[in-house]
This record gives sequence, structure tokens and C-alpha cells, in this order.
Amino acid sequence: MNGVVRSIAGDGSNALVEIECHTSNSLPNIVIVGSTNRAVDEAKERIRGAFANSNLSLPRKRITINLAPADIPKTDSSFDLAIALSILLAGGQIKPQPLSQAIVLGELGLDGSVRPVRGIIGRILAAREKGFDSFIIPSGNIAQAQLVPRIHIEPTESLLAYYQTATGIKAGTTINTHGGIVVQQENPHRTTETLDDIVGQDLAKRALVVAAAGGHNILLNGPPGTGKSMLAKTLPALMPRLSQEKMLQVTHLHSLTADSSEAPQLERPFRSPHHSASPAAVLGGGAAMRPGEVSLSHHGVLFLDEFPEFNRLIIEALRQPLEDHTITIARFAKA
Repeated sequence: MNGVVRSIAGDGSNALVEIECHTSNSLPNIVIVGSTNRAVDEAKERIRGAFANSNLSLPRKRITINLAPADIPKTDSSFDLAIALSILLAGGQIKPQPLSQAIVLGELGLDGSVRPVRGIIGRILAAREKGFDSFIIPSGNIAQAQLVPRIHIEPTESLLAYYQTATGIKAGTTINTHGGIVVQQENPHRTTETLDDIVGQDLAKRALVVAAAGGHNILLNGPPGTGKSMLAKTLPALMPRLSQEKMLQVTHLHSLTADSSEAPQLERPFRSPHHSASPAAVLGGGAAMRPGEVSLSHHGVLFLDEFPEFNRLIIEALRQPLEDHTITIARFAKA
């Protein structure tokens, strides 16, 4: 019996991935195929632990998991929950109907808990463009996922919790977003500096107001200790609050980083990289593709303190974003 569950790749391709499960009478084993890396291949150990600690029966057969299409690299652990549900489907422990039109995302812990994943907004938007509007995601991703309008979200805290919902033991929770739900909470990284905190510097204050109103770049020049950095930190407070669409864009970019996969970004970002930062850190890219400081400052402020001290490659590379208002990263390989 085969179990098929759908998910979305998170390596930037946002490709639709079908997780197929086939069981056969042979020595008990789990084999995962389909152009996977070590993070995906290690899912079989997390699944064994999750099944055992959730008191769920793992079929004592040879379990073959195929992540199709096989020519697209799968490089993250967000397929764990989908693989586990495909095994439950193949074993006849849950019915296929709730999963037939749903996208499943989530990383499993050894205790059976479902952990949040990076880039949840981008994956949901990509799946919605492909015609899917139902999502089974970790409870930790709910705050960000609710920013996306016109979708149905079923949050789950653990593998056992979803199994109990799918089998009717407990009632599940479904969140329907219409115009997008904004969770009102304070951003712990919000800047507190305002123009009222600065004494004097009337000309510089006027320049900041003009730059904030018109969306202009501004160069602050002067001797050390005159308040240039503090003046720059007041810029986000001068700018209007983020709209729903801009909040969605900013949260999506920040959700791609390792430390911002749960809370939505409600305030305009203020990014201030050190002048010793590498080109990949400022511009984006690297061995594992991540947005740089230029992208993370989208709809906010990118403050380059001690600008002449930055690497010449970085300064030259900033010409194109300043002219075209976009950042383009060229890579030889996708992964």
C-alpha cells in the first residue's frame, strides 16, 4: 500500500515535492531516496525515535521513501513530518482524505514534537500559487503563517497530536485567514531612539526627516562623537508603520535566517553590519544560500557605519542595488 504526502522544498526552488512510501516484506529498514542530503537522510533516525516516544507502531517491514521529483535537491529537515505521515498512510493507521489536498511541513524531534522550519511564508505562498490552500505546519510557525491571506492552517505540536486528530480521538484546530491576521506583539529588537532624544543637530534632524519622507539615501559625515550613529538609529521611528503586504515581505526574508523562524516582523528593520563583515554576509549567498544584510534591511534601514572601512568589493557591489533597487546573487551551483 502506498502513502503519498505533499510538501514544499525550502532550498529556494520552492518546488512541490511528493513523498511516497512503499512497504515490502523484508528486513525492517528505512531507505530514503530522491536526491537527498545528510539532513534529510538522518530523518529516519528522528522518525524511529518519534514513533517510539509517541507510542505509534512503526511497520516492521522494509520502508522505502521516495521524494519526487528525484532530480531536485532536498536539503533540509522540513520533510520529517511529511515522511512520518506517509508511513502512517502506508500502514493504514490514518486515512488519506485529510492529506489529499494539504501541504505538510515540519521537523520532528526524537520525542515526537514538531519543530518550526525556516522560510514558512515563502513556501506557503509558493504552494498557494500551485493551487493549495490547506497546510499542516508546526505550532511554532503559526504567528508568521497567519500573515498570509486566504489559507487554511492546521497547527500541530507533535506527531501524536496529529495522529489523534486524524483518527478522531481529539478534535483538531483549523485557522482560516481571510485578509491576513496580524499578531500584535512588541518586537524585542525595536529601536527606542527618537529625535526627541537628541539635543541640537537641527540641520541633521531636518535631513533625516526629508530622507525618511522621500525614501532617500543619506550620508552623515563628521568627527567621532558628534552623534552620527544615534541620528541614524532614529530613522525607523520617522518612517510609517509597515503595511500588511510589506510586513509579509519583511517577515518572509527574516524567516529565512536561523534565528527568526517564529515571530513575525512587525517593525521596520534596522541593520548595522560591522565593517569587517564578508561580502556574503552583507550581500547574501554563501555555501548555504541565505539573505544578506542588504536583503534583511528591505523596507527598513541599512546603516553602514565607518563606510570607508568596508571591503572595496562590498562598496562596488552596492552600486547595482542602489540603481536598480534589487539585489541579484549569481551562483555557479544551486547547493
